[in-house]
Amino acid sequence: MEIKNLKASIYDILGYFLPGLLFMFALILLSLNYNVEYLFEEIKRLSTTEIMLAIIIAYIIGHLIQSISNILENIFLKLPLLKYISGAPSYQYFSESNKFYSDEFKKLIINAAKEIFKSENLKEKELFNLCYSLILQKGETRRIELFVSLYGFYRGLSYSLLISSILFFIYHNFILAIAFVIFAILFLQRYKRFKSYFEDYVYRDFYIYYVTNYKNSKNL
Repeated sequence: MEIKNLKASIYDILGYFLPGLLFMFALILLSLNYNVEYLFEEIKRLSTTEIMLAIIIAYIIGHLIQSISNILENIFLKLPLLKYISGAPSYQYFSESNKFYSDEFKKLIINAAKEIFKSENLKEKELFNLCYSLILQKGETRRIELFVSLYGFYRGLSYSLLISSILFFIYHNFILAIAFVIFAILFLQRYKRFKSYFEDYVYRDFYIYYVTNYKNSKNL
């Protein structure tokens, strides 16, 4: 298996399979009236074919969860408190109020982007997407792909827990519902952190490319 394919497999496991497996586990718990002992006994009896089928189902559920996550994030972005908790992308690194970068570094990135992309009026979301596409094209992606895999994992896990908590609430298991909500919020903070790492390294790698490759090639 090529390294590129292996990385894709890792992302699939972290971003889709494990969140899907967690939600499938919650569904089965509900159907078995929380009989964990019986569940583990049944798992031991599964054939290889049944295990493979369960893996495929968990993977598909993981994709559905990530799709639902997109919808929920769009809702959260409209609500200040939930927007902060969810860690949904805000694309505000270059706003005056955001102090993550110094004013000098902001200017360096913006000026480099203007020179490379030949544009004066890019929105920050457009700027970020162009920088990310350029970094991918140049193959400088090792650290970024790690952050993408980890934030995909925490994102999927968070929303899997959140959706499961709704099911537990509907079936009047309030203790599990509250516990899952708390874990969802904690994992959303991890998602927020790794998303921030991802965005930061996109901009940093973009600027390093500009200084070491683009400017040198212009001087040849």
